[in-house]
Amino acid sequence: MNNAGTTMAVPASALAQVAARVRVWLIDRTIPVALRLRLFWATVKAARDFAATDALWQDFLDLAHSTRLHHDLGRHADEDLTHVIAWALRGWNPFETGPLK
Repeated sequence: MNNAGTTMAVPASALAQVAARVRVWLIDRTIPVALRLRLFWATVKAARDFAATDALWQDFLDLAHSTRLHHDLGRHADEDLTHVIAWALRGWNPFETGPLK
């Protein structure tokens, strides 16, 4: 139960739990899109051991669409998200040069 006294559904998988926690930040359009994209990348990177790669790709693309992050990235959103997810799955940071150490 939450503080309001209502029962909250608990996501079944660790990946669903991660997505549910970050959703509130990704959907907040008062946060600059660049910061939301970094948060998206960090979340994908943190979740890479929670599911198979193809499940991660689809779940995070769905998350980007459902939170309107995809829309806010503009006309190159598909390309940008593809790069961010690919780098996160490799443990690399697309916001710096080269792989993370």
